[in-house]
Amino acid sequence: MQPISFNTTVHHPGQENPRSGQMRHSVITTILVVFTCASVAFASETQRQSGDTTSAAINSSPHTAEQNEILQAAEAFASAFNQGDAKAVAAFWTPDCEFVDESGIVTKGRGGIEKEYVELFKLKPGITMDPSVSSVKIISPGVALEDGSTIFRNSKGKLISRAYYSAIQVKQDGKWLLARVREQASPQFEASVKLDDLEWLIGNWTTGDESKKVDLTFKWIMEKKFLEVSYTAKDGKGNTRSGLQIIGQDPSTGDLVSRSFFANGGFGQGRWKPFRNGWIIDSLGRMPDGTRTASTYLISRTDENTLALKSAGRRIEGKRLKDTEDFLLKRVNQ
Repeated sequence: MQPISFNTTVHHPGQENPRSGQMRHSVITTILVVFTCASVAFASETQRQSGDTTSAAINSSPHTAEQNEILQAAEAFASAFNQGDAKAVAAFWTPDCEFVDESGIVTKGRGGIEKEYVELFKLKPGITMDPSVSSVKIISPGVALEDGSTIFRNSKGKLISRAYYSAIQVKQDGKWLLARVREQASPQFEASVKLDDLEWLIGNWTTGDESKKVDLTFKWIMEKKFLEVSYTAKDGKGNTRSGLQIIGQDPSTGDLVSRSFFANGGFGQGRWKPFRNGWIIDSLGRMPDGTRTASTYLISRTDENTLALKSAGRRIEGKRLKDTEDFLLKRVNQ
């Protein structure tokens, strides 16, 4: 279930973290991402056919039923939030709940939580959230520890915040409720970026086996003014996808941007933001039939020869798709 701190600003180094009388509304990027737009463009096509629109996958365990209940509660929580229903959202918290935001400020009780949501929905009309539960552990009968992330967007669909969180859930009267939630520090973004920051990606990368595999190749083009990325991917169901991406620097803003073109006729565009030892990519795309896609990605440098990848918050025509699995790509030595 996705807690929310009610300041919807992504903070930059050296920038004061404003309180504005609300719980801060950061949103987690626990998502190591599957490479730019490609994942949504072909995985959404496959999942649309299968009808799989579940939230983040949880590893199988003896507590699968309880974990699935918590995942379903997360989706119901997001649905109530996206309708701007403060009372319904507060009902997912226990009467004596406690929320601790990243600066240590505490809000107690369901009533206090509801007031914060009322204020948020007034200040940010049309705000929406995409939940992504990364893990659920049943620590005792009726008690669970949940870790996850939330991505918040404004009424126009623009990303406005993300944050880490951990939550203790308890089962009361047959329902899983948030008892205590602690928000972790918001990720810090670099103040400036340059295309040379992607130099470490140059080369060939691969993961998987012959049945389920991703291959990426990064290379400089046009006197190192642009970076070209080609890829092929097999999804384990016999579907093969390929495409080409060009990454460059927007001269008007200095941002790193990308354009992706897929062999099936689809295309996408992304905007890159540095995050710790990797990059977050917010992307939008179109499938060959014009269907709109959206996703948030992260590509993370685990070490000199390893990339960690994932995609989350994926949507096709506004319908939520299952998050991709975390996986690693290894550099191919030549």
